[in-house]
Amino acid sequence: MRAALLRRRDHMASALKAYFDDRLAFTLPTGGYHVWGRWNVDVDDRKLLDVAIESGVVITPGRAYGADPGSVRLTFASSREEEIEDGILRLRAAFNSMKGS
Repeated sequence: MRAALLRRRDHMASALKAYFDDRLAFTLPTGGYHVWGRWNVDVDDRKLLDVAIESGVVITPGRAYGADPGSVRLTFASSREEEIEDGILRLRAAFNSMKGS
């Protein structure tokens, strides 16, 4: 299970770097099931949640867990690697639609 989680974590990290570049800073966890990130651009994380859901991916704004606005928790534990990349692509599409990119 640990090896599978590490592969999923690393796959998510690679996809985030590839598709968000410096717009999202994140911490690579040494354990657990989530990647925590912080948007480096102004984004309404509540609206992004709605747009992301419409795009077929669920994220959790960090404020749901008491973190500052602009933070996000992304879960990799329950998805296959190919689903993770698809989810990050959907998140990018949602993000870009909000930013007008």
